[in-house]
Amino acid sequence: MMARRLGQRAGHAIIEVAKTHREINHDFGAPGDRDGETTRGIAFAHAVTSDEDPVRATVGARDDRFAISPGRRFRPVVIAAGSRPRGAMLHCRFDFGPPHDCGGRRAYRATRGRHQLRVRAYDFTGRLGPVTKFGFAVALRRG
Repeated sequence: MMARRLGQRAGHAIIEVAKTHREINHDFGAPGDRDGETTRGIAFAHAVTSDEDPVRATVGARDDRFAISPGRRFRPVVIAAGSRPRGAMLHCRFDFGPPHDCGGRRAYRATRGRHQLRVRAYDFTGRLGPVTKFGFAVALRRG
């Protein structure tokens, strides 16, 4: 319930970290701190409760139309995905395939026809940004 009210994905509000208790106390503060607050802890609380827009995904390629040679069934299409601000985690979904973690440049195998890549960014608090779509077409190469 709380995750939904904060705009978070259920199950992704908890972040597993490979840190010792001492390193966590250093980063986020310890019970013996004078204020019990640290810059990073306050930044996290602000990000969770802020009314600011969450991160946004960016996606694109060199073109939105690609050609495939006769006799070939697939064509690799290189698409780049990122986020604003940088550093967010991304989930991509190509056509009706399963969602997968993505980021940077990746080649997708596309058949002839229209295709769509949907990208969604989420920040370190688990808040989701809007879905960004990139549509493109693969057509038979002429003569």
